[in-house]
Amino acid sequence: MGKPKLGDKHICLNCEARFFDLGKNPAVCPKCGTEAVAEKPKKKRSQKAKAEEAAAAAAALAEEEAATKASAAEEDDEDDDDDEDEGLMEDASDITGDADDDLDEVLEHVKNED
Repeated sequence: MGKPKLGDKHICLNCEARFFDLGKNPAVCPKCGTEAVAEKPKKKRSQKAKAEEAAAAAAALAEEEAATKASAAEEDDEDDDDDEDEGLMEDASDITGDADDDLDEVLEHVKNED
């Protein structure tokens, strides 16, 4: 912390010398005579603002994880559906043997029961 009698501490942008401004505005470097631009101090964030930012970041992370899990679950469901469909025949060309013989046998049994 700087001494109040000497003013604020500065570093010259030209020769990198350290000096106090002695309360003068603008501060002038005693070695090279360059005017030092007064830096505005950064505002400190309050604890409440820090907590709100952390909560928002945590919520965004939780949302992203939930979306990732949901999309992974949907992909798994789609993969399961594809596996179940593999055993099903899509057309009669998948049937081995003569399809007409099988159909004739069914029709004979139906006619006999009538």
